[in-house]
Amino acid sequence: YPLDAFLVNIASDRGSRFLQMKLELELDNPALEDEIALKRPALRDAIIVLLTSRNYAELRDPKGMRKLRADIMRSVNGLLKSGQVREVYFTQFHFN
Repeated sequence: YPLDAFLVNIASDRGSRFLQMKLELELDNPALEDEIALKRPALRDAIIVLLTSRNYAELRDPKGMRKLRADIMRSVNGLLKSGQVREVYFTQFHFN
């Protein structure tokens, strides 16, 4: 299930930077798409809060990206009732 692109400010030791990111969610149940569509604003907000809580150095590190993926999955699953996200896939991850 693809989500719209995210563009957020992230902290860096050289001032603010931007992260442009796209992701897709692997769902355990196709019917979950309807719930995600209804909760899209809450899901996007939760993901934006996670993204802006990270800094450039964390997100450049593969361990930091794996942790972000797990945190997004946990946060999104906490908002869903009719199923769960099995996996989060980054389809674009670009810094400016």
